[in-house]
Amino acid sequence: MSNRRRVVVTRQGVVSPLGNSIAEFEANLFAGNSGIREMTRLDSPDFEWFEHEDELPVRVAGEVDEPDLSWMGKERNRVGRFTKYALAAARQAIDERLFLPSDNPYRAGMILGTGAGGQEEAEIEQTKLLKRRRINKVSSLTVCKRMPNACSGKLAQIFELCIGGLKFKIRGDNYVTSSACASSSHAIGETFRKVRDGYLDVAVTGGAGAPITPMTVTAFYRAGALTTNPDPTAASRPFDLHRDGFVMGEGAGILVLESLEHALGRGAEHEILAEIVGYKATDDAYHDTQPHPEAEGAYMAMLLALEDAAMKPEDIGYINAHGTSTIYNDKAETLAVKRLFDHDKGAIPPMSSTKSQIGHLIGAAGAVELIATILALQRKTAPPTINYSTFDPECDLDYVPNKARPLPNLEAALSNSFGFTGHNASIAVKEYKR
Repeated sequence: MSNRRRVVVTRQGVVSPLGNSIAEFEANLFAGNSGIREMTRLDSPDFEWFEHEDELPVRVAGEVDEPDLSWMGKERNRVGRFTKYALAAARQAIDERLFLPSDNPYRAGMILGTGAGGQEEAEIEQTKLLKRRRINKVSSLTVCKRMPNACSGKLAQIFELCIGGLKFKIRGDNYVTSSACASSSHAIGETFRKVRDGYLDVAVTGGAGAPITPMTVTAFYRAGALTTNPDPTAASRPFDLHRDGFVMGEGAGILVLESLEHALGRGAEHEILAEIVGYKATDDAYHDTQPHPEAEGAYMAMLLALEDAAMKPEDIGYINAHGTSTIYNDKAETLAVKRLFDHDKGAIPPMSSTKSQIGHLIGAAGAVELIATILALQRKTAPPTINYSTFDPECDLDYVPNKARPLPNLEAALSNSFGFTGHNASIAVKEYKR
């Protein structure tokens, strides 16, 4: 334990339904604004073949405004939508000052998470093949656009080739985790371990997703996971009695993790945003889409993340909940938190769901929500769970309803991510103190 290195977050970038910069995202998050709106992505000419949209009762989504990728030149035409989001978020977070002149490029890594990778590109190209029955109609870039690991590999390639004016080398660990809604939390957690345990000195991590496609939206609807509420102001309402499913979202969140020694070595103590101190992943081994009825896996993920951080439940002043706005998840997460605090509701800190404002970004969810958690630590303020109106007896905790709340004593927080087939991840983060 004594030889573990401290791991700090020094940079962040975001593409989200609440804005395509940290400043815009932060302002909208704490103002309680919503990025959920009428879904337009499926109206794209690329999906003109989607003939049964009128049968799909899903009407809202957490869509993003297209980020500016003009700095990439023609290279932007060679990547899929989810990779574009990752690149736009990474461009905000990375510059040459991140690296020391003596840095070994094989001790700099890039580990990201995504749910399905280039699902949009896969659907478009498969439709060409099925409708036109000619292989030469399928783009030669299909593999590079759709493979999930394209986002991490392409980021390293773009910066190595000095596209956009940035020239540096990231040649260490480079891969993608794909574990449904826990994907980017797993990526961040594994990156944290590699930096903490001395395998990397600096790493880019986070996640990206562009799941608003005909097949993905239809499939999640058929699985009973999506809300059919057409009102953007009420569709995503975590922990509310009348919640009926989550809202699909898209975007990317990128964080830079460094050993404290590396950050101090480049004179960047003033850039430190927070310190990651614990992480644990578990699995329910119970059901494809439903959490364990006793919330065993979620509870153990939080408990063991705190153990990893050498912290106790009472050290936590805020929880950023997975909070999907589905019947089963919100009930199970509430139970897991109660178990963590031994059912003493008076000891349970405020918890809120960022998904009420941005929807569920699937593979990017954990990364964007950890950024929200770090912003909460910096502001000493809990962002709200908006659209909350009706109390549910089975969800009876303090969810910071509708309005952000100052937490002047906030020093440490948990960020939770739980995914289909029982994947659970919890990350413990605290205010940096030298």
